Amino acid sequence: MKFHPLTRGNITEFSFDEVKKTLVIIMSTMKMDHIDDMIQSVQTLSLFDIESGKPTLVLVTNDGNPDKDIKNEERRTNYLADQKDWKARKNAFDNNKRNFYRMIMKMCTDHMVDKLEREADFENNLFNDPVELLMRFKKFLTITVDTEWEYFGMWKTMSNLINCHQKEKENIASFCKRFEERAMALQALLHDDFLDTFTEKSQEYGLLGSDAEWSQHKKEESWERFMANQFLYNSNRAKYQSRIDGMTAQYTLKHLDFKQRCTFPTTLENAAGVLNQHKHNNRKKNSNGGNSNGQGKQNKSNDNQNDGAQFLQQQTQACFVCRSKDHVAPQCADKLKPRDKWKTPDKYRDYFNENGCRN
Repeated sequence: MKFHPLTRGNITEFSFDEVKKTLVIIMSTMKMDHIDDMIQSVQTLSLFDIESGKPTLVLVTNDGNPDKDIKNEERRTNYLADQKDWKARKNAFDNNKRNFYRMIMKMCTDHMVDKLEREADFENNLFNDPVELLMRFKKFLTITVDTEWEYFGMWKTMSNLINCHQKEKENIASFCKRFEERAMALQALLHDDFLDTFTEKSQEYGLLGSDAEWSQHKKEESWERFMANQFLYNSNRAKYQSRIDGMTAQYTLKHLDFKQRCTFPTTLENAAGVLNQHKHNNRKKNSNGGNSNGQGKQNKSNDNQNDGAQFLQQQTQACFVCRSKDHVAPQCADKLKPRDKWKTPDKYRDYFNENGCRN
């Protein structure tokens, strides 16, 4: 695995979070003393303060203490042992810093190495501080010469988020981390209130926003909703389209209250949970195991048409036609009966033949 700097027309394949994860995995498998100190440094992006653990000798100074000499002798013995352990830990830490430096440089392409070595503080700072080296690595992984200019940088950050789509074999957890990292980069530039005007003009705000405290709450949660719904929008549609269709179908039911209609996620965590619980679609194969005959295509068409209605019925767990809880309307034996024979005729679409008449 090699990491190259971001350049115009050359998109980085891995996020910085993936780089950190890879480094931690590699270090966890290496047989080095006190490697946990370096792992902690990478995870927190702050170099472990080895000096803070340096032992100190504190002696009893009260001459009136009859056990003064015994206690001081015991403390000196413990201090010498602690000092020996600390020196061993410090030597290991210094050695691990050098190993970590080599590890990072080995993971870089020649172009990335060249950019790092041309930094003015490379020899005095980056060479001795692997965490600072890693942060500089992050800089080159995420910005180009173009994006040094603030407006180009903002546009690039927005573009990174907009174009952050779930990969073919990427699981939800991995996609969520990659997406959130890019979203946080954009939020740092635009801040939380950049969605305030959009929120004020939204349907929900117009319908339910009379209370000042509630209105402020909606503005504060708008960023989370923005992330949640773009995450949903950029998910692998081959797997999750029917789930999205269901929420969209619910939203079109204008006769329901807004809170009943809107089932879209409100947080990124909620969006990830919705997709994790969904049974994947399989849009590359038809229901006849690859036999592409007319009936198979018709079944697929019917399935797509009924996705939204089936989702709605799952909310009530009863058939719109006969109100049985054992099945949903598309599977009901009575679905072709006249509408006035249905239990809840207003909840589901008509079944028409090719001439537009009910069978």
